[in-house]
Amino acid sequence: MLTQNSMFFFKRASTEKRRGRRISRSSRSCGRAEGFALSKGNALASAATTMPRQMNERRKRCMMFYRSLQSLNGRGLMLYGKVLCTFLLFISFAACQSNQTNMNHTIHILLREGPLNLDPRTALDATSQIFGSLIYRSLVRLDKDLRPVPELAESWTVSKDGLTWDFLLRAGFKDHQDQKIDPVRVHECLESYRKDHSRPSIIRAFTETWKSVSLKQNHLKIELSRPDPFLLNELVLLRYFRVPGASGACTGPQNSEQPLIGSGDYQVTTFTPSLEGVLRLKPVSGTRPVLEFHFVQDENTKVLKIIRGDIDAAYNALSHSKLQWLRENHTARFSVLERGGSAVSYLAFNLKNPILANSRVREAIAHALDRRTIAQSKIGGSLAQTLLPPSLPEALLGSDTQTTSYDPVLARKLLDKAGYPEQKNGIRFRLTFKTTPFRESLELAIIFQKMLREIGVELVIESVESAVFFASIRKGNFDLFTSRWVGVTNGSVLNRALHSQSTANRTGYRNPTVDGLLDRSSRELNEVRRAALFQAVQKIMLQDLPYLPLWYWNNTLILKNGITGLKAEDLYRSNSLEPLTRLQEIHKP
Repeated sequence: MLTQNSMFFFKRASTEKRRGRRISRSSRSCGRAEGFALSKGNALASAATTMPRQMNERRKRCMMFYRSLQSLNGRGLMLYGKVLCTFLLFISFAACQSNQTNMNHTIHILLREGPLNLDPRTALDATSQIFGSLIYRSLVRLDKDLRPVPELAESWTVSKDGLTWDFLLRAGFKDHQDQKIDPVRVHECLESYRKDHSRPSIIRAFTETWKSVSLKQNHLKIELSRPDPFLLNELVLLRYFRVPGASGACTGPQNSEQPLIGSGDYQVTTFTPSLEGVLRLKPVSGTRPVLEFHFVQDENTKVLKIIRGDIDAAYNALSHSKLQWLRENHTARFSVLERGGSAVSYLAFNLKNPILANSRVREAIAHALDRRTIAQSKIGGSLAQTLLPPSLPEALLGSDTQTTSYDPVLARKLLDKAGYPEQKNGIRFRLTFKTTPFRESLELAIIFQKMLREIGVELVIESVESAVFFASIRKGNFDLFTSRWVGVTNGSVLNRALHSQSTANRTGYRNPTVDGLLDRSSRELNEVRRAALFQAVQKIMLQDLPYLPLWYWNNTLILKNGITGLKAEDLYRSNSLEPLTRLQEIHKP
């Protein structure tokens, strides 16, 4: 029942409305409720000040509304205003709480396989690395175009002789247990990596050139025994972490059960080390989404998960054929973002095999494979001209790479000249092709088998589990195999693959000229001159063919309708998961 004062309020409010003093219908928002509380000195004001700062405009409108109430007289009016303010305040708190929950919604992401290990000291495979960049921080990180940018380090300088690097460290970072990552901790971390005798060979290769790591206030100085132009890219691998109870930062755990304390934007809540399973990451702060990664290897299972709506996003998860099928049959339900990546596939020859030691045989095999057609129709990528992605300044481009076009007639002539004529059964010789049991790998092996059969080469496919495959490659137990370099960020990968002294040289390639060029490149600080050295190496490699470049891969992200926040150009060339942290879910009313 309305009192006389209440009737007076509605009459005056109606009059004010006609005069243009309209009361906003949106007065139920968080900011306006805070404005009410602050204007009255209400006991709830202290709680209201925790509302988001972006509501300032709403507070102003709220104040205008409240002042319009104050301009009216009458106890009933003021009582009504107080009741209304309180009511709106509680409604707003509830709305804000609801909005905050929605901001940290979960995005379900499908990947091909998961990491087996998240220990930064040993988890150096491509899959583990892309997760490590979310869970841990390092002095620098790589941006979407593979350029080193600051992270724990704010900036850096290098001496003219390339032997001294000075890093200015940032303040304000904390690890996942809210402990400050101060300069002393960062210094402990790098010293731990430098002195750890059990560190992997890829880390040992560059930290062995570190003469000392010193700290003065917030400046970290690394002294080298020889120049290292790739130091910034290498520092990305040295991620900051702690082990509970350890004496210093980045000291390895005593066993696999001991937890690691991360330092990145996300922390692990659920993880079972397996090629298939689930890894759940939650943001340490802010409004980024929770990321739940689902690892599935079977192609049909992946497609079913996507169609059923179990998955919000799929990143580099489907084969090209399945992706095309999805586009043709469910184009209205999904969007697809694609950007050229830094991954390159190659075919490796074992030069210790007498047949493959003949350069004409390797050239013949290169001419027998229709790489361009495979890349476009089977892979969804582009033909690789060399072992470096074309986005890198060191990559060899243009006419210098046109050496192994598809030409099966020329391939037969080369094999004849090499001394391997066709026998009565049409076979010249047999080679073993080592691969893994994944469908995509087996299909590619069968394609190679058919193409090489056309020139009289019988390819015997040997499919083994991934662990056996990599062990066989390290031991040189193969004739041919294909693999992929993921996250190629500079030309130093050529040092590992081609230098005769490199333990990662799987083919047994030996060329003194190439060794000399690579040695010079590892000391050359000038980017232009260093790029020229790498390009000279690539020219020789394409003539000798210890490796045959196959194709470059695109990074492909499938998004369910209602998942937004990214464009194709936002995807990283390095296959990083960082863009996925910006995905948003649109909630329909």
